[in-house]
Amino acid sequence: MPQITRDARDRYAASKRVEDRGGFAAEVRRQGMTPRSETTVRREVPPARVAELLGIDPDAEVLVRDRDMYADDVLVQKAPSFIPGDIAFGTQLEDLTQPPGGMLTRMKELGYEEVEADEYLTLSRPPTGEEQQYFDIQDDQPVFEMYHVAYDANGRAVEVSWHRGPVHLWGEFIYRVKIKQD
Repeated sequence: MPQITRDARDRYAASKRVEDRGGFAAEVRRQGMTPRSETTVRREVPPARVAELLGIDPDAEVLVRDRDMYADDVLVQKAPSFIPGDIAFGTQLEDLTQPPGGMLTRMKELGYEEVEADEYLTLSRPPTGEEQQYFDIQDDQPVFEMYHVAYDANGRAVEVSWHRGPVHLWGEFIYRVKIKQD
């Protein structure tokens, strides 16, 4: 299986996602593989790090869209998204279906268009026991971990996605950083 490249320079562009259910599917398909996602939806109190990144009370419930993401039927990452309840509860985000454009399209329709994001990437760390089981890897096979924090035009954190996957399945993480601010 070829390694996956995650290219943040354009993975969020609507033109790249329009034919698929989201950035991951479009990106995997462009790399010649077949994407698949299995999604479950639930309400729960998020991990402490997620609550902190969302800027919410540590005991507040959020909507979790838990996604297992596959390339050519190989589980390549787990990527649950955590969305504050006041944004997501009672909306289509609680539905298991995901129309074209993915969650970014739904968030925009709800009035919370994601306009920028911070990503906290750990390129390599030991897997937890749970991750060893998920990915069928040994304790000496590292995983990457990334917290993707999306903000709306008002600067509010409206989503945190917690990506994890086996390092050996991922090639590059590409970003473009704006150096000169207007």
